[in-house]
Amino acid sequence: MLELSRTEPLAVGHLRYVFQHPENAAYRIKVMRADAVDARIVKGRWYKRLPRTREYIGYVRELKEYIASQVRPDSRNAPIARMIGLVDTDLGLGLVAEKVYGPDGRLARTLAALYAEHRGFSVTLER
Repeated sequence: MLELSRTEPLAVGHLRYVFQHPENAAYRIKVMRADAVDARIVKGRWYKRLPRTREYIGYVRELKEYIASQVRPDSRNAPIARMIGLVDTDLGLGLVAEKVYGPDGRLARTLAALYAEHRGFSVTLER
């Protein structure tokens, strides 16, 4: 089990923390924020509508999209992070993905940042 609770996250999202993988600098680990999950359960019964994966439905979605991108030959070079797998952490189940860098050598912008910048999803991405 990886210990992440004593580590500062690289980023904090609406529902997840993103940590540097402690054993591989090329990877990052996404972990659900317990406070965000608790707040959603308290506010409503959203978890009752989810399949057995409950709060990890986002992991399932990301893995499905990654698999779909590998199946279609025309999307093999899609600008999405390669999914590595799942790992147990002291903060719960973590989704391990490669780090993606932009042309400037810094971490690539998030989808939300691209959306905000272009006010929509009709963005042309360089490969």
